[in-house]
Amino acid sequence: VGEHDQRAADARDQAAHAEQERVLERRHDPRPDQERRDARARVALHERREDQREPERRAEQAHADERTRGFLKVQDGCDYTCTYCTIPEARGASRSPAVSEIVTRARDLSARGHHEIILTGVNVGDFSAPDGTGLLGLLQALDADPQVTARLRISSIEPNLLSDAIIELMAGSPKFCKHVHVPMQSGSASVLRAMQRRYRPEHYRA
Repeated sequence: VGEHDQRAADARDQAAHAEQERVLERRHDPRPDQERRDARARVALHERREDQREPERRAEQAHADERTRGFLKVQDGCDYTCTYCTIPEARGASRSPAVSEIVTRARDLSARGHHEIILTGVNVGDFSAPDGTGLLGLLQALDADPQVTARLRISSIEPNLLSDAIIELMAGSPKFCKHVHVPMQSGSASVLRAMQRRYRPEHYRA
């Protein structure tokens, strides 16, 4: 009996709550009940149609990106020990393939019709090939190879790793997009120190 009474009480509470919502809705929307219901139905129908279209829109965007952009991973892992970050544990130490391997893959992406190649990685600026070649050397190799015809873009690079030599190469070469995403997690030197970031506000003012 107690369980039955509880269910009945719950049902009454739900009905009372629903009635309160209807009262509040009428206060904000003076239209007749049927007109409000029709409006809600139209909104719900529109939302369902939009939800049904979402996979198609994503597929269209992915197909467009596939035609125009190619993503080329040049680095993985990270040697930084930022206060909040688990990437070194999850992804391991920083590592990169040989420059020749990356150039070959860039040639392939160009041959397949990609107009732009985005160089990606966990910490792209920390690129270091097995032979010790750094990011500048990689960019110079890609720039000099005539079979790499797609324009080149660096996905993201921290300011302490964005050297003047890299900027000059990008500025002087028609292959490179004249844009770099440079993350800035704080403008406070003390906060950046607490985060154990390796850059400071001075890097942005330089």
